[in-house]
Amino acid sequence: TLRRIAILGVPRVVAIVRDTRDRRRAEQALRASADSYRAIFQHASDAMWVHDLDTGEFLEVNDAAVEMYGFSADEQRRIGIAGLSAGVPPYTAAEGLALFRRAAAGQPQRFVWLGRHRDGHAVWGEVRLRRITLGGVDRVLASSRDIGDRLQAEEALRRANEQLEMRVAARTAELAASNAALALEVREHAQAKEALLQRTREMEGVFLALPDLYFRLDAEHRFLDYRAGNGQALYVPPEFFLGKRLHDVM
Repeated sequence: TLRRIAILGVPRVVAIVRDTRDRRRAEQALRASADSYRAIFQHASDAMWVHDLDTGEFLEVNDAAVEMYGFSADEQRRIGIAGLSAGVPPYTAAEGLALFRRAAAGQPQRFVWLGRHRDGHAVWGEVRLRRITLGGVDRVLASSRDIGDRLQAEEALRRANEQLEMRVAARTAELAASNAALALEVREHAQAKEALLQRTREMEGVFLALPDLYFRLDAEHRFLDYRAGNGQALYVPPEFFLGKRLHDVM
């Protein structure tokens, strides 16, 4: 810096020299840091936006955000949060702005958000909002990861579980019905058996009360048993005919 001054009434020129190497190094480091930040931001795998802290407007939009929603960076800056939101409760611009305000106040936010692609299909994102400082200015950084495939897989798993539960319930009902039918059959069988035993006892009583001589034969007419009522005597000893055919004995 050159400056003309008067010293003891005599005009003089004073030169002031300041070492700016530290300042230049700091400026270079700042530029390098900004370049690194921009490279990381622009090529991040997650969609990212930098918001104005006061208005919520998009200041910067990275490539992943363009790919995720189909709108160019300029289009997204123009349409803002409302243009990327599905617009159905609770995924409205007003709700998105409320979440942004909390993040701007220093409260990091994490939530699932339903947006819309340029071609109209739904875009499900897991969103994070947090307040940061960029170049000495406070901003809100938003990042989003597409979770549409994960939600579809979870929905498919939920439907499969529901179908499995329905099949298990149906099978359980079938088994219950079969068990009930089996129990009824067992009861009926027991009742029939009891009735048969009762009838057998009745017939046995009648048989024992009869005074006649009776023989019991099998299907091939072999003597199995006999009954001599009222002490009747047999013509031949039992060992002579038991187990033998009627024709042979006669």
